[in-house]
Amino acid sequence: MASWIQYLRAPYPYRESPTHGRRVIIFASLFVGIFLLIFQPFGLANWNHPLKAWALLGYGVVTGLVLVLEVYTLRWIFPRWYSDVQWTLGKEIITQLIIILLIAGGNLYYSTLIGVANLNWPGFFRFLGMTLAVGIFPSVLLTTSNFFIRTRKHEQAVNFPQESHPPVSTAAITLTAENGKDTLTVSQSALRYIVAADNYAEVVWDDEGQKTKSLLRSPLSRLEEQLTQPNVARVHRSYIANLERVEHITGNAQGYRLHILEEEIPVSRSYGPSIVSQVKDLLQPMNQ
Repeated sequence: MASWIQYLRAPYPYRESPTHGRRVIIFASLFVGIFLLIFQPFGLANWNHPLKAWALLGYGVVTGLVLVLEVYTLRWIFPRWYSDVQWTLGKEIITQLIIILLIAGGNLYYSTLIGVANLNWPGFFRFLGMTLAVGIFPSVLLTTSNFFIRTRKHEQAVNFPQESHPPVSTAAITLTAENGKDTLTVSQSALRYIVAADNYAEVVWDDEGQKTKSLLRSPLSRLEEQLTQPNVARVHRSYIANLERVEHITGNAQGYRLHILEEEIPVSRSYGPSIVSQVKDLLQPMNQ
């Protein structure tokens, strides 16, 4: 049980690409429509309708519309839930289950329009069961298999030795909040990373060997302008990392991750090549 909970909390590759979203919408719509048209489960083989084929394909259209709603609307309404920084396997599965609930409701409403169902709770649970029967297995299977495949790729693509090394620089870093008064000074050797937290930035650093967090009311971009150290760099829209503290990197062009002690820092695609090259240059002398 504990191992499964660990898997559910594990980072999951976020679906950043609009192209990927469009492919999922098209594939799912065609799959549902063609599946119902060919196999006609749930007594559909005995259902007579002058436009039966088009009516069955309509369920695929319902699936596509729900996925459009999820990809292009819900992600905008609930940005914190869909944060790519905190996306996990568990969130991916929960999102898939929510999509199935929405598709079940859409199928019920569509069925009332074509005159084959009544809009009530028994009808909803009936369509929920049918939607789960058709969609739950491929949904969970694709989600979990994609997780293990992409995780394996991440482990194999870039894997520097996991030995820790002392940071090189000991220069002081002073960060000033937006009000111009609140400041925080840490040595570069102690700084781990800085992460955006709504209207604040959270500075994560080591104080006498203990992980410490300090909040500054400031956008991340403003703090980035104050940093002159060559090895403290923006690696993600929500992260600035001390590259001298990176012990190893896993990932590939689809999503690198920096490992600092027990933590993983995501790297955006746009920063990936330059950050990997810079960290590799820092780590190479340690491995010679």
